[in-house]
Amino acid sequence: MARIGEDASPEAMKREGCHPMDFTGRPMKGYVFISPEGFDLDEDLEY
Repeated sequence: MARIGEDASPEAMKREGCHPMDFTGRPMKGYVFISPEGFDLDEDLEY
């Protein structure tokens, strides 16, 4: 899970492994869930 802010969310959703943060059936604004394929490379972590 990462807090990225609402402004960065649309661009982040285009990245591989990035999904809306959704625990309750409603996405949490400004947060994303990143699956392992979204942080397995150093360049992904830098982003």
